[in-house]
Amino acid sequence: MDDARTPAHPDGYIDSATEDNPGPNPEMFRLGGFNRMIGLRYVARGDGWVKGVLPLRPELLNKAGTAHGGLLSAVMDSVGTGSGCWCPYPGRTRQCVTLSLTANFVGVAKGEALHVSSRVKSAGRKIFSSEIEVHDDFGTLCAHGVGTFKYVKGTSDPHGVPVT
Repeated sequence: MDDARTPAHPDGYIDSATEDNPGPNPEMFRLGGFNRMIGLRYVARGDGWVKGVLPLRPELLNKAGTAHGGLLSAVMDSVGTGSGCWCPYPGRTRQCVTLSLTANFVGVAKGEALHVSSRVKSAGRKIFSSEIEVHDDFGTLCAHGVGTFKYVKGTSDPHGVPVT
């Protein structure tokens, strides 16, 4: 993969970045309070996709000792929004809210972390939809779903708005 700091376009736009090499806008890897509390991290993202990791801790498990379904839904929501909010411009951000989220729980997570990925499947000027998958450390599909998200006013432009 090319160095994420190398502009792919004349205005400084880049196509992807990683947690270790965030490119010109490390703000894209700073998550909000809830996501920090549960330990979710974005480890790689690009225009229309994102990958995240969530270490599993005892307080995130249900009585059976597996990842709680609400936790799976929460990380699917967070990563689903992240796939459509790519903004590589320094000091700028894009934001959205969830309109709907369908989560299908299909497996039990084993191991020490959840690996979550999302890709935008359709997008308009103000609304986009993403497909989301959650796997465990062994590659087992634990949950998958679809989310529909709406950009917060002013952030539908790829240049986003200034970070406040």
